[in-house]
Parts: sequence; structure tokens; C-alpha cells
Amino acid sequence: MNAPGLALMRVGLGTPLGLTAPTTLAAARAGIVRFAETTHEDRHGEPIRASRLTQLDPACERSRRIAALAGWAVQDCLATLSSQSPLPLYFAAPAASDAPVDEAAILEALRIEAPVPLELREVVRGGRAGMFQLLAAVARDAPPLALVLAADSLCDAITLQKLGERDRVLGSRRDGLIPGEAAGALLLAHDPAPTGERPLARITACTLGQVGRGPERVQALADGLGDVFARLARQPLVGAERPRCVASCQTGEVFEARAFSYAALRQAPLMPEPLVHLRACDSFGDTGAAAPALALALALHRLRAHPGRALLYASGEDGALGACVLDVAATDPGATS
Repeated sequence: MNAPGLALMRVGLGTPLGLTAPTTLAAARAGIVRFAETTHEDRHGEPIRASRLTQLDPACERSRRIAALAGWAVQDCLATLSSQSPLPLYFAAPAASDAPVDEAAILEALRIEAPVPLELREVVRGGRAGMFQLLAAVARDAPPLALVLAADSLCDAITLQKLGERDRVLGSRRDGLIPGEAAGALLLAHDPAPTGERPLARITACTLGQVGRGPERVQALADGLGDVFARLARQPLVGAERPRCVASCQTGEVFEARAFSYAALRQAPLMPEPLVHLRACDSFGDTGAAAPALALALALHRLRAHPGRALLYASGEDGALGACVLDVAATDPGATS
């Protein structure tokens, strides 16, 4: 996908670190985390740690958790936006898993919470790769304004139990993920922006891919990422300028870090020098479908002080891949030399 006119106008967040983007990013920059033991145990009898929103009861089920987080993110993103026309909504929903997700209930809650009317355009259930699939959809549909929402929770009782049973959580074996939850809302526009605001950044290019069925997990992911990065680098607007940072949606598991290392070596011209790698999981744990929005917010926060571009990427549980280039110009609001 080539998206020269796709401008990022606003970002809203709802996370365990804060119910707005400014509070969340300030806490992340200060190194604050909300990793705490739960009453659930892994296969070895150790308490599972998770990053949960304290405003929500631990017994709150998955859909209600997602709806609450998404409501805060949308309100944060759309505050002061005046629009009588319905705003197209693109929803990056959780991938299919053991804990059911009532998308209709989540969307109904959003329509009540949102300060402007919302009109659902598309739902993707791509997990961590979903937001990138929606960026391609927005570029294709070309609405003047669009709201992309990415929200998920791995902190409900059913999901925590299943992750523990499958030995996916970080614990006694010293490799695994910390379940998290979050929501991110992005207001996107095609030039010229109808709101009259100047964009925070631009999404210069986006590519999608798929992990192959190689015999070795690390090698298959490295091959898939290498292909996505190579196609991204060939897009005309990416050019020869190196990104200042990479922002990823890794879960925290070792195989993902190894796979990225191999892919980065193969596509060295697309990587920052020195390599600055922002991992959303370091601050929030694994937030599933919400992870790309958090990675984007972390990259935007960094690039405001050091204008340039960031490489964002993610891989989903089903092997779907996505990557994009986020560009913050020195003339954009908040940017300094």
C-alpha cells in the first residue's frame, strides 16, 4: 500500500498506565509499569503477572474490559472534534480465541460514549496485525476522515487461565509474555484534512505479509519479516532515509526477538543506526490487537523530540504480518530540532 495522503491527526489511548495519551506516555517515559500478580496460576503453580486496569474489577469479562478501554481511547481522541456527519469507524478486534468477544456490545457502548456519531465501516479480527490491515483499508476507501480503533484485553479470567495452561506466560521458565490490555484510537485524514488541523505525522507506506510454514519457528518468522521489510523499502516514498527507531508489537517471547534480529540483518538499510527498538510489551505487556496503536504512540512520542521516521511492525498469532513507516516532519506541531 502506498499512502502519501494518509495523515495522522490525533491519537487517543486507554491503558493501565493512563486513560489518555498524555498520561499514558508520560508514565511509560518514566518507566512506570503496572505488572502485578493475579490470583491465577501457571502450570508450575506460580501466580500469573498481568498489566490490568485497576479501575476494572478483576472479575470483569473480556468484552466489558475492551469496551471500557475503547471508550476512554475514543473520547481522548475525539474530544473537541465537532462533526455532525457520521465518522467512519474501522475496528481492529481481537483474534479468535478461547474467551469470546461480543463485538456488537462493544460497538454499541462506543456509540454511546463517542462525542461524535460513528458509522462502522470494517472489522478485522487480525490480532496484532489487524491495525495494519485497517491502514490499508482506509487508504483504499479514502474517506476524508476515519477513526481506526485497536482494542484488546488478555486480562480476563478465561484468557489468563488458558495462557497459564499453555505455558505462554513469563514465570519460572523465564520465557513468555505478560498479559496486558489497552485500546488506541487514531484519527486519520486524507489531504487536505477537513478539520483544519495540522497532522501529527504521516503514514508514508504500509505492507502486509504472512509467515510461511517453515520447519523452524524462528526462521519462518524471520523470512516473513524479511519479505515485508524488503517490500516496504521498495515503496517510492520510503526512499533512502533511515528510520530513527523501530517500534514493535513483540509479545516479549524470545523467539520473536531472535526472528527480528535475523530479519533486521537482512534489511540493514531500512534499520536505524544505532538500532533504537521500542517494544510496547516492555511498558504494557502483550496487549494483542491494541499493540500496534501503542507502538505507534511510543514512536510518535519519541519523534516529536527528534523528527524523522519510525518503522512499525507486528506479527499475529495466525501468522499475519504488517509493517508501516511513520513520518514526523520538523515542521509538525511539537517537533523540535
